[in-house]
Amino acid sequence: MEKHKIIKEVFSDYKTESNIKEAIIESLNLIKNVNILEINIYSQSYIEIKELWFFEKFLKERFQFSNVDIRINYSDQVTIKPIEKEWENLICYMIHKYPLMKPMILLKSTIEVNDKNILVKMKIKGADFLRGRKLDRELERVIKNLFQYNYKIEFIEVLDENDEIELAKKREFSKKQAIEKALEHMAIGEQIAEELSKKGQKEPVPMSPGDKKNRSQCTPNGRTKIT
Repeated sequence: MEKHKIIKEVFSDYKTESNIKEAIIESLNLIKNVNILEINIYSQSYIEIKELWFFEKFLKERFQFSNVDIRINYSDQVTIKPIEKEWENLICYMIHKYPLMKPMILLKSTIEVNDKNILVKMKIKGADFLRGRKLDRELERVIKNLFQYNYKIEFIEVLDENDEIELAKKREFSKKQAIEKALEHMAIGEQIAEELSKKGQKEPVPMSPGDKKNRSQCTPNGRTKIT
């Protein structure tokens, strides 16, 4: 029977005091066309999300993978933390792992867990944007990989009156800044145009026929070149 190795044996140069080093590696799979490493591990104690990210970061930098996907299987004796307590850590993990999906929009969000559904209450607008990036589907997959939970994610925008007022102020401030910059560029452009106009109004120095003759020269292709 094949003996599984633990992380600290396979990746001996990964230095950590975390319990992740004692996790057993069940399988490794490299998806070559996208350069993603899939790694299944088995642990007899709960592994903090930040430790998973540190280990993924090490693997990416050490072996130049474009990404690393960890899937954890816990022993029956392990108490897995509920999503409600790990939500903020999970979003931070997603920010590092999938920055292009813009999960930072969810940093101030809260969740409501009902049966097999997670209702994500967003404090700012952007639900349609995140759905377009398929962040809800990716969150479902990551939760399954790290917590062994099957949840359906739904984004909703819940902005109270104070949030709306604050958001309107920020938009107005940004709009004002954009207008001021545009006016500043216009003023600079008008100044440059005025200076060029003044230079163009200067009377040109007349050239004598001799000067013109000396400065005109025929090139081999028959064109006139001013020297």
